Amino acid sequence: MKTKLLKNNIPVWDNAIMETSLRSRMQYQPDALQQLLFGVHDENAKQRPIPDKWSVAENIAHLGRYHEVFMERMLRATHEHDPLFERYVADNDEYFLEWCKLDYDALLNKFHATRKTLNDFLFGLSDEDIRKTARHAYYGQWTITGWCEFFLLHENHH
Repeated sequence: MKTKLLKNNIPVWDNAIMETSLRSRMQYQPDALQQLLFGVHDENAKQRPIPDKWSVAENIAHLGRYHEVFMERMLRATHEHDPLFERYVADNDEYFLEWCKLDYDALLNKFHATRKTLNDFLFGLSDEDIRKTARHAYYGQWTITGWCEFFLLHENHH
């Protein structure tokens, strides 16, 4: 695949519409949870294996809440010129704490619903919008495609 560079050296693919591989990973990566969480239920999902580490439910709450945060950020990227994103800290986010209060089944349902909303938004972006950029104080400047790649890496980390 050939790439070209914008004048600020941000790579943009010749076909900037979200490429098939990225679309597929955005759509199907959450399906791995079904396999990974087989046998998990409300009681053991909320147990912390290590006292200062998140439980399964807290990790899912974090990822689900981050769907909403990421959506807000991508909306900003499409409507503002090169916005700056601050570091997201889940423990300082009151909405993350609300996610953590959900029972396990409701948590999984909300996780999948917010992912569908996010994907519907991203998959509907125009060629022009997908090329727009946003900055992060630590990670630098990326196109929306780059931010989606980072989103998936972050999700894989959990």
